[in-house]
Amino acid sequence: MPRLVLCLACLTLLACGPAPLSLRERAVIQQGVRARLDDWAKAVNNKNPDGLASFYHHGPDLTVAWSDGRRTRGWEEEDAVQRDFLGKTSQITFTVIDPVIDPVARGVAIANYGVSVDMDQDGVRSVSAGQGTSVWAKDPTDQVWRIRALHTGRKEVAPPPTRRK
Repeated sequence: MPRLVLCLACLTLLACGPAPLSLRERAVIQQGVRARLDDWAKAVNNKNPDGLASFYHHGPDLTVAWSDGRRTRGWEEEDAVQRDFLGKTSQITFTVIDPVIDPVARGVAIANYGVSVDMDQDGVRSVSAGQGTSVWAKDPTDQVWRIRALHTGRKEVAPPPTRRK
């Protein structure tokens, strides 16, 4: 009997769940997230931490996994790490390659993409490539797509870095 009640409860929840996204809704979400993803890459290249901040959720549940193995939790920690990273970076060209955006609900989408990075940090140039995944959520207060979770992984693709004089 308890299994029957549990099955009925599950079926009721499934039946009352949100309707699937229409093709038009999916396209609108994909376009919105793609525009924000492209603007986010431009903001990384501008190296302006205040401008970059507008792309992230500012709550304690933001999570970011950096390609060097660091992981931040919450906006305050991520903001400090970004400011340190950008302060050491004299030049960066961050490129998002062939993004695939999958809307999973009306206010949530997952973006998967390739990344290439050419940067000069502390006088050392490095060129790397890899993959990125970000979870975007539409902020209910201003209806703007923001990063809730981010992971980028990359490895060097050029000869070992050389120190510039």
